[in-house]
This record gives sequence, C-alpha cells and structure tokens, in this order.
Amino acid sequence: MLNSRLGRHELTRSLSTRMFPATLGEMLDWSDWMWTHCGVYTQALRNAVRYFLGEISIDVTDSDRSGGDERDQVRDDLMDSYRIFDLLGRVGDEYIQWGNSFSTAAPRMRRILHCPACRATFPAIRCEDLGFRRDSFRGTCPACGKKGGFDATEALDDTAPLQVTFWNPRLIDIEYCPTTRGCEYYLTPGKEWEDSFSRQVPLFIQETRLEFLQALDQKRRIKMDGKYFKHLKPPLPSTIEDSMMGWGLPLYLSEFGKVVEILMLKRYNEAILSDYLIPFRVMSPPPTGAGNPAGDPMFTYNMGDFRANVGAMINRHRANPTEIHVAPFPVHYQLMGGEAKALIPIDVLNHAVTELLSAMCIPAEFAQMTLANSGGPPVGLRRFEKVWGTNISALDEWLQWFCDCRTEILRAPAVRCRLVKASIYDDDMSRDIKAKLGMADVISKGTALAPLGVDYASEQLLLRDENERVARLAEEEQLTEAKRQELQGVMAEPQPGVARLAGAMAPPGEGGPPQGAPAGGMPGGRGGGNLEQLWAEAEEMAQQLLTAPASERRSALINLGKQNPHLHAFVKSMLEKMEQQAGQQGINAAREGQI
Repeated sequence: MLNSRLGRHELTRSLSTRMFPATLGEMLDWSDWMWTHCGVYTQALRNAVRYFLGEISIDVTDSDRSGGDERDQVRDDLMDSYRIFDLLGRVGDEYIQWGNSFSTAAPRMRRILHCPACRATFPAIRCEDLGFRRDSFRGTCPACGKKGGFDATEALDDTAPLQVTFWNPRLIDIEYCPTTRGCEYYLTPGKEWEDSFSRQVPLFIQETRLEFLQALDQKRRIKMDGKYFKHLKPPLPSTIEDSMMGWGLPLYLSEFGKVVEILMLKRYNEAILSDYLIPFRVMSPPPTGAGNPAGDPMFTYNMGDFRANVGAMINRHRANPTEIHVAPFPVHYQLMGGEAKALIPIDVLNHAVTELLSAMCIPAEFAQMTLANSGGPPVGLRRFEKVWGTNISALDEWLQWFCDCRTEILRAPAVRCRLVKASIYDDDMSRDIKAKLGMADVISKGTALAPLGVDYASEQLLLRDENERVARLAEEEQLTEAKRQELQGVMAEPQPGVARLAGAMAPPGEGGPPQGAPAGGMPGGRGGGNLEQLWAEAEEMAQQLLTAPASERRSALINLGKQNPHLHAFVKSMLEKMEQQAGQQGINAAREGQI
C-alpha cells in the first residue's frame, strides 16, 4: 500500500527500499520498533514535542460567565483533573511517531442493575459474577442471592471528569471518500477484548461501555461518534493522499534509509559486544625449546594433569585472590579478543541518528540534552520552531476539540484555548531591545513581550481581573469596617432601659419620675448605673412580676427585652429561680400536712 511504482524501479533498488513498509501494519511495526528500541531517537522526539508545552491561553467565551474566576477554574480543572500537558504530550508523540493519533472524550457512566425478583437496585460493581450474553446482563443478586437476568440503566456521572482514551491504530478502520476526503471511523475489538469477553471477566463486564459489549456479543465493528472522536495526522502531498485512504504517515518515513542503517548498526554492535567485549583467556605450557625435545617440560608431564592443576589453581585464586601459587615450570598466558572499543562504530551510529533527526527538523541537541550548556541556542532551533509550527497547530486543534467536548458533555463554560508559543532563540540583548522598543511605543507590547513567553492580550485580561478582585476586596473591607464602627457606637450608647431605670432612681425634683412611679413601664422604684444596682433593680422587678397575672408578666418581659436585654436576662433568671423555690416550698408544705 505504501510502496509506489517508482520505489520498485531497478535504479532505486536497495536494502532500504526492499524493507520499506508495504502495508499499514508494517508501517506501525516499524514505528513501534523505533519507539521501543532506539532510545536516543525517542528521547529527542519527546523533547521536541514538549518544547512547546509551556503555558496555555484560556479565554472564557460565555458572556454570562466571563471573568478571571471562571478562567482560573477552567485552568485548575485542566491542570489538576486532566493533567492536560501529559495528554498533549501523548497526542504529540503519537502524531509524530505513528503519523496518526486516535482519541475519544467520553463521560464516565455508572451502570445500575435492577433485580426483577426482589426489586433491589445496586451498582454493577457489587455483582461479583456479572456476565453479558444476548444483550442481557446476568449474575447473582447481592440482595436476594438469586441468579438470573438484570435490567440495566446507564447513568451519566457528571461529577467526574471526562475519560480520554487513546486508541491503538491497529484497531481502527477508516472508510474514506476520495472526492470529499471525508472519513468514517470504525473500531474493531482487539484480541484482548475478545478474550476477556469470552471468559466473561466480571471487571471487564462491569466497566466496559454497553455499546462495546453489544459489539463483542454480535461480533461486529463499532462506529465511532465523529463529534467526540478525534483523528490527527500530518498533512500529506496530494500525490499520495488518496492512496493512503485517510491515514497519515510518520515523519521518519521520509528518511527510512537511515532507519534501516540504525537497525543494521545496532545489530552489528550487538554482535561485536557478544564476541569482542570480554577477551578470551588461554593458559598453556611454555613453548618447546627448538631442537631440544628433552627440554620440553610436557615431554614427561601428563596434559590431563596440567589442565587439572591449572584449573585448581584458578579456583583457589578466585576463592582467595591474595594466595601465592607455585607452578613447576613457566606457564604461557594469552589474551584473544577484547577489541570491542576499537570495532564499535560509535561515530557512525551517532551520525545516522543525527541525520535522521535532522530530516525530521529536530536539533541533535534535543537527543544529547546539551541545550542548557551550549552557551546559547543551537543553530537549527529557529528552523525547528518555524517548521514545527504545523505540528503544534495540530496540538492546538486537539486542545480546542477537547475543551469543546468538555463544554458540551459537562455543561462547562465555553472557552477558547491554545498553547502560548514561546521561543528561547532570542538572546538577552535582543529581548532587552524589544522590551525598550515596546515601552517607547515603537513596536507593539505583544511583539515586545512574545520573546519572554508572555501573551500580552491574556495578561491584559489578567490585570483587569486582578483590579476587579482588588476593588471587590476593598469594598468588602470597607463594609466590614463600617459595620464594626456601627457596632462600637451602639455599644457605647446607654441602653434605653438602663437610662429609664437611672431616671427612675433620681430623687423627685431632679428630673426623675415621682416616688413610686414605674420605670420603663415596669413596677419598681430603684435603678442603678453599675452592675450591683442593675441586679438590685432586677430583683425588685422580679418580686413584683412574680405576683402579676401571666399575660401582664409576658407583655412586660417582652417590652423589657426590647428596651434592655441585660436587665431582661437578669429578671427572667430571677423569676425562674423564684418559681422553683415557691414550687419546692409548696411540696414541703404538702409533706408536712400544712396544705
């Protein structure tokens, strides 16, 4: 599928063209091998994707709920509930390495089962032997213990975050229209799914969505909802777009010859390490003297005894390296092999990886992790930032799609969300010059602050929200201070009841009421400004109210409570105490026969 007619021409025949993937399955196999067996390449790709994942810009588009508080809530939700940068990193990895990223955003569902025998309702997780056959759930009811079928209800859990799933491209089928270039996507259940369903694993039945269980039961594909399903792929040239039938190509395929070269070098290095890394050591008798056979020590020595004695000596040395060994004649020692360091083509392998990364427009420093120690930005960083702008636009597309799913499914505020493009290419001098030009209004403040990774438009909104928050806090503080001052003024003023009682205490002719006249509408004649006088006045009022009718006593206490709460509390306490004493006296009198 992937090979063209030109690739089969005799003039272009080579090992890499013969090994070039001919099907989508082979392409994915090569992608898997590169990701799992070429760590330098994989780390460089991950670093390249995460270079742009520094900050996100959020704008709440719902006019009724605009403001900094809503934006902060959306940001916290994306960061805490979804770990949005981890999701974007995975999207970017699959987009670049596999050329296709398939993902869905779906609400979490709660499956509720209803037992027709006992009318019990319980979550599916409580049924330990739950199974699904012929579009029906079956198992043992945890309430009544009977085994049979259940009625099931799928309830949306709108309190839980969305469930983001990345799908294996091998499970995806694409129906492609070459005229409109539209696509329909189908999910084919994998072998692990079929195995879990055939064994009726309870956990699989409890947590798998109903449409997936039905598809497994009926042995059919699942059509993916285009609204909550996202397929990202790099743009393709028009000459091969229709032949790919809706699929994308990974970036490394344009330099597939280097991939084959890396594979060969790795196999070559493994062979060298296995054969030449550890030297082969040989111990033998000394060479015979030329022309003098009688001088050969082995002429009268058994070779089997020599091997046994040398082996025993080696074993003793391993047990005790400090032991001194004695041999009856010199022993010849040879080292063979051990040339791995000289034979391993380290420079060739590094060059192949560097050329592959360069073909994908990834600076080699991303693989060597020397950006921070290079004394400045690498030479290819500007080219990397410009060329990879298309790939980062794909991440912005996925981020906005996810926010739209969150808005529609969870009824969250509608937002516009994108990555803030930042560059470390500008050196300190150029950033300082741009900042001064922005302060002088020679260039826009957005242009001046962009090299610093600052989105001026977003910062203006943040400043507005901060000013509103400061003004609201200041207003709340003023209201609190006004209430505190009002309360202090009320506490400083004499209570109305106390003033009237004080007036009742005054002698006749000094502004007080006549002797014996009630104070504040209450019977009595004394009052006081201090606590002792107030207690004495309360005691006198309580004695007078004790003999008054119930209705008059209630009315007098209500009026006193409004005029002087402190005096009211004293009077009421004394009345309760007097009534208790009077009741006890009546009980004692009855016991003594006086009543």
